[in-house]
Amino acid sequence: MVKVLAKHSSKVFAELPEDVQKPTRLNRKEKFLNKLPKHFNRQKYLEVAIELKIPPKTAEGYSTDFCKSNVIHRESQDNYINTSIEETQDAEDTKEV
Repeated sequence: MVKVLAKHSSKVFAELPEDVQKPTRLNRKEKFLNKLPKHFNRQKYLEVAIELKIPPKTAEGYSTDFCKSNVIHRESQDNYINTSIEETQDAEDTKEV
């Protein structure tokens, strides 16, 4: 009887639908990061902030947080690299400009 129950429960378990994860919405900070190009300066990140209706001071705070968490690398004064973007994606961005 145990063999039959194990067989039936295995069959039922195999036929259960897979859990589909709902896509999560990006918050403002994530949207801001995703909009930044591979190489940018302060003026560019402020343009992106205005486009997303983010106040300039908030954008500066986001940039500081990104630098502290190594998501953005500050190469020199007013010269940043978005390390969350791969080089291939950067080449596509350059074509659009």
